[in-house]
Amino acid sequence: MSRTERLALVSREGTLSVATQCRLLDVSRRDFYRPSRKVPEDDLAMIRRLNELRTAYPFYGAHQLVAALRLQGVFTGRNRVRRLMREMGLSAVVPKSSTSLKAPSHKVFPYLLRGMGITETNQVWCLDITHIPMRGASCTWRPP
Repeated sequence: MSRTERLALVSREGTLSVATQCRLLDVSRRDFYRPSRKVPEDDLAMIRRLNELRTAYPFYGAHQLVAALRLQGVFTGRNRVRRLMREMGLSAVVPKSSTSLKAPSHKVFPYLLRGMGITETNQVWCLDITHIPMRGASCTWRPP
């Protein structure tokens, strides 16, 4: 049963209070006392335009949608487009960051200093070799 059908079952007359009826039917009392507002006609027209643009360009976010609307001669703000996108449940289709994912072929080296008590100066040394230029590597800097 849909929410609107369940909401229609709630009545002020009867043995149960409105709060109890709403709780049993799993609907909000706010929805019973304050019916949902009508969507303005200009918002519906904007939603239709946004749907057309999102179908053609699913990777566009709010900024790019505003720019595309301006090219069509429709001038609106980014916050309105963001609000309508949020109400429609839309977001830009972009690749998410995957910086924490390991490559399956990458070998994980053990940490050799675990459990070792470092008690003296110069007992342990480390070296970062990521910036040492190597022959044949694509590097524009050459040693003098």
